[in-house]
Amino acid sequence: MNHIHRRTAHVFRTELSVPLKQLQLLEGQDMALVSAEELLVGAIWIDRLGCHRPLTDGLLEVMQHVLTRQG
Repeated sequence: MNHIHRRTAHVFRTELSVPLKQLQLLEGQDMALVSAEELLVGAIWIDRLGCHRPLTDGLLEVMQHVLTRQG
């Protein structure tokens, strides 16, 4: 659990046991598997829009904390 100044973020990580094509997007603009490096840049490529989009407010801070934490 990570606390940032406006909200609490619960982050779960696991291996994906099925192909991405078997997952069904129920809301949002697109869905993609992205690397930690891509998340740390602060924007990800959205296929449906054909452009990079920034992470939502506060998510970059949480990803920096979770993905750069040692141990």
